[in-house]
Amino acid sequence: MVQYWSAPLGSSSFLQQGGSQDTVRRFPHLHLQGQFNKWGIDPGTPDRLEMVNDSTWGIHYMDEWPATFQLNVWGRNPDMQPDQGWAFGDMINNRVANHLPPHRAPENVFNVIEVPPMPALSYRLVVNDATYKVEMHPQGNMYSQILVLLYWLFCPRL
Repeated sequence: MVQYWSAPLGSSSFLQQGGSQDTVRRFPHLHLQGQFNKWGIDPGTPDRLEMVNDSTWGIHYMDEWPATFQLNVWGRNPDMQPDQGWAFGDMINNRVANHLPPHRAPENVFNVIEVPPMPALSYRLVVNDATYKVEMHPQGNMYSQILVLLYWLFCPRL
């Protein structure tokens, strides 16, 4: 959104909205921060959530369980440190994102205590930016991973 001043009309109540996508969203982008990417410092780990549809973001989330993470609108600052201005967590464990002041950021995290139910290996993290609701859907299959491991162990190398 851009608000601008019009000298001929003498008003600053003009507002221009724009975007490159047809989907409804409230944030320009969302990033996931946790132990898996050293709380946003590791640039080699994928951490950006993708728009799934209107107001819905998603990412594949695999970590060591139990785990903690935060959602962050801006990701890293130019100095490659995690941005603390727009970090979201869950203070009361109701799976709704809370935005707190930066000095409370270390304790404002989502706690994932539940291990994905078998045979799932990870979660699909889905965030609705209209309601700030965070859902975790189990995904993956441990049996396919075991088959790949057995193949690597017992098949001759070419």
